[in-house]
Amino acid sequence: PPISFGLWVDTVPPAIGSYSPAPGLLLNTLAPTVTASISDAHSGIEADGATLSVNGVTVPAVWDDATGQLTITGRTILNEGANHLQVEATDRAGNVQTPIVWSVRADVTPPDGSVLINGGAQTTTSAYVTLTLSGTDALAGISHVLISNDPVTGFVQEPYAAVRDLWRLNAVRGEQTVYVKFVDLAGNTSAPVDDQIVLELSAPETIIV
Repeated sequence: PPISFGLWVDTVPPAIGSYSPAPGLLLNTLAPTVTASISDAHSGIEADGATLSVNGVTVPAVWDDATGQLTITGRTILNEGANHLQVEATDRAGNVQTPIVWSVRADVTPPDGSVLINGGAQTTTSAYVTLTLSGTDALAGISHVLISNDPVTGFVQEPYAAVRDLWRLNAVRGEQTVYVKFVDLAGNTSAPVDDQIVLELSAPETIIV
């Protein structure tokens, strides 16, 4: 009697769809959530066929066959600076998808900075002073600054610039302090730096802007 049997033929590799974090993204964490959507229309993904490598080292990841999602979360996998990520997938027939490779940058170090009031002067007769700001960040660069006369009451956010004219002190005679925090492009915020000056009010002031 005739004998019949079936063969399953699959010559198409898996497809890697969306993935995150996005290429070129600047992160302020070394333990980001990394995801990749992988599908295979025929034989499906091999049990251990979806892998993620970071800087050439394979990192343990969770594969969900029902959702087609490869995920890493809560693990320190990045280094400060540039990092290269690679996702690769193999289906049950042994077809290998061309790896997806992309790069992200990580910066978890706050910037450094300093502030001078009126160029480091000891006294002023005007409540309006000039702040000289100097901020440095090795990886991301400075985004903006937070300035305050009293850190308890809060800070004012302003774009980072080397000189901030007409900053208004508290119009009270005596020593005045200005506090500044520097924020880098990754969102890291420095500890406050400060400078002092003695305000000697002798007459009313008029400022024309």
